[in-house]
Amino acid sequence: MSVLHIISSIEASARLQFVSSDDTILLCDDGCFAHRQMGAHNAAVMMLQACAEGRGIQPNDEIQLISDADWVKLTISAKTLITW
Repeated sequence: MSVLHIISSIEASARLQFVSSDDTILLCDDGCFAHRQMGAHNAAVMMLQACAEGRGIQPNDEIQLISDADWVKLTISAKTLITW
């Protein structure tokens, strides 16, 4: 993975034009509400399970739900982090 893009608000989803196919998108907090906009991207898309459950969101099968522990591992493995 090259860049981990952390999307934490619905407004931040407008920055997705900067995502390349070898990047990863992580939806958290209110950024989870942007899950329907993720279909147009070739990048891997993940969502924090706790944030999804707290907002009553059930993402489609293309979005991987991850735990907080998985988030830590993802962060450590990323070359670059950008929080939008």
